[in-house]
Amino acid sequence: MLYKEAFLADSLSRLIHVEILQENSEVIQSADFEIQKGKISGGLVLAKDMKPGDYMIRAYTHWNHNFPEGDQFTFPLIIMEEGYRPELETDESKFPQGTIEVNSDITLTDSLNYRSDGF
Repeated sequence: MLYKEAFLADSLSRLIHVEILQENSEVIQSADFEIQKGKISGGLVLAKDMKPGDYMIRAYTHWNHNFPEGDQFTFPLIIMEEGYRPELETDESKFPQGTIEVNSDITLTDSLNYRSDGF
């Protein structure tokens, strides 16, 4: 937490509320973390029965309620099936040029008409 006035740091917010939301914005899990010396420490263990899908992590303090909800920290969270291993997919059609070959056939002439070839 960064405050303009450092002496206010311990008086404005003492807890960070962290929530996991479903796609419909319903809170399915939450935890509170105490702010100590401007930092928090801890963890949020995901429920074993969470279904694979798109979720959101939201974090805010009580002080954040003075501002629009869009100012709260949010971050997408993707839950995958247990054991899922993503593989790199390459689509050759995205790179139709294959190997790039550069040929230079340039002639330069300066104001004194000296010629230089083969750059």
